Amino acid sequence: MNKREIIIILLLLCMIPIALGDVNVNRKMPSSTQLGNTFNVSLEFKSSKHIDAFDVVEFLPYGWEITNWTVYGYNKNSVVLENIPNYQYQGKIRTAYHWSFREGLDTSQVLLVYTLKAKDTGSQEFITVWTYPGGFKTNTTIISVVPGEGVVYCGNGVCELGETSNTCPQDCPKVKVKVMDITPILTILAAIVVILTFFYIYSKYIRRIVKIRTTIEDLRAYIKLGLTRGYKLRELVNTLRGEGIDTTAIEEIVKDKEIQKLEKGTKKVYPESKVIKEIKRVVESLSKEDMDSLYKELGIKRIGNKKD
Repeated sequence: MNKREIIIILLLLCMIPIALGDVNVNRKMPSSTQLGNTFNVSLEFKSSKHIDAFDVVEFLPYGWEITNWTVYGYNKNSVVLENIPNYQYQGKIRTAYHWSFREGLDTSQVLLVYTLKAKDTGSQEFITVWTYPGGFKTNTTIISVVPGEGVVYCGNGVCELGETSNTCPQDCPKVKVKVMDITPILTILAAIVVILTFFYIYSKYIRRIVKIRTTIEDLRAYIKLGLTRGYKLRELVNTLRGEGIDTTAIEEIVKDKEIQKLEKGTKKVYPESKVIKEIKRVVESLSKEDMDSLYKELGIKRIGNKKD
């Protein structure tokens, strides 16, 4: 017979309708303790009359272990203890300790005391089940286990040193970073950049056009002036090209009908001819006295008449 079968049989003893006495169990234990602390639990047994058999099972939180136990008012050698580490009771896996009192119980008080260490925090449930001929009873007690000072405990709601979202997601949940959608902002900025770039290029183009137009007007004025002074258009164009002026601008200017018309209606008069003609006109208008004075002033000996 295995340990589980023994427990089941003991729990089924309550079905035996033999009223041979009544046993009460009084539990004494602290209502709270700190994680890792050692504490005692005492069970007081009192029978109304002598009974031949008595068994008590203590269901502890899973994984909790009794480190020491003793009995008062009873021969410990007549008590057998069995430990069942994994026992499912009331829908949970628990650690069960079964004490069997081989000599039964008298009316005298018996005290069972055991020692254990708190292994988990939170509300921990202790269930006592005792059976005897004609009776089956239970008793449940809750103990609150809190983290001790300096104890890092997963599940206390505080993300402490050494805990991460991987090792203790209860205390250190992964933070969901809410990323703001900046697509509209980037779209607006891109549009602004495109507009500014367009205006920059456009203004640069306009300035270039204005500059070219200004240059063309200056060249046109130069060529007109040269033509009015008697120079040929080709002579002026060659002169401008020789100075490094843009050929495109010159060709646009020489196509101008006004320029071409001006060139056809102008005859070149060299400055030398104008000077000679003017000198002759002035000399011819001089009197004999004026001519004598001029020659005397220039230190030239007059030969012949005034027309010489």
